[in-house]
Amino acid sequence: MSNSEVNEGYLDRQDPAITIKFDLAPAREVVAGVIKQNGKYFLIHHTKEHLWFFPGGKVDEGESLEQALTREIKEETGTNITDHKYLGAIKTVHNNNLWRVHYYEVTLDGTPTIQESEKHGNESWISMIDSDNSLGFALNIDGTIIDDVQDLQTSFVDFYFFAKNILAVDGIVDAPVSFLAWTTTPWTLPSNTFLAVGENISYAIVYDTASKAYFILAEALLKSYYKDPSDYILIYTVKGKHLL
Repeated sequence: MSNSEVNEGYLDRQDPAITIKFDLAPAREVVAGVIKQNGKYFLIHHTKEHLWFFPGGKVDEGESLEQALTREIKEETGTNITDHKYLGAIKTVHNNNLWRVHYYEVTLDGTPTIQESEKHGNESWISMIDSDNSLGFALNIDGTIIDDVQDLQTSFVDFYFFAKNILAVDGIVDAPVSFLAWTTTPWTLPSNTFLAVGENISYAIVYDTASKAYFILAEALLKSYYKDPSDYILIYTVKGKHLL
């Protein structure tokens, strides 16, 4: 998107000549195990992506969600699940793919430790603490307080989704996901084969409560597209480079 699109777009959400939806391909399924012991949560650090995640991973073809969860927890932590509870799911765009992440609260038969050292360089038991930031919480990881909202939404995105408590919002599990793009020449769209994002532009992923759909648009233009803040739920914000 050009600078003019970011500064001037989305002025009227009802006018298709201004705002165009680009639907994304179906989501790939992922499972995540929320492990809590003594008031702390177990996270593993993904070396390549420099992000902290709950243990889990992709659902293989032919697997149920529960089968994938059992396999991934064993592979990544060396423990077996003795009990689990489904918490809900959310969709997110990461590394040029759309993912639907299913969260489970799990109980294990032992103490988890990282098993795949080539993928995961560190593990930590983190605690959630109160904060005056816009999220209302910060993280204590080995004595270091993570309070920056952007850092919490990117480096700890898995925990952020869990802590924000939006996994059970009506319709959010199966809702379609679309990028919103602004144009003054909609008649050229049939010839377009891709949609570009600005790597340093901040984008907002929101859940539109009326249409029951996810939209991705420039964060700076949320108030232009949505006149009433109650019309959407802010899922998270992210730089364009993290969408690719």
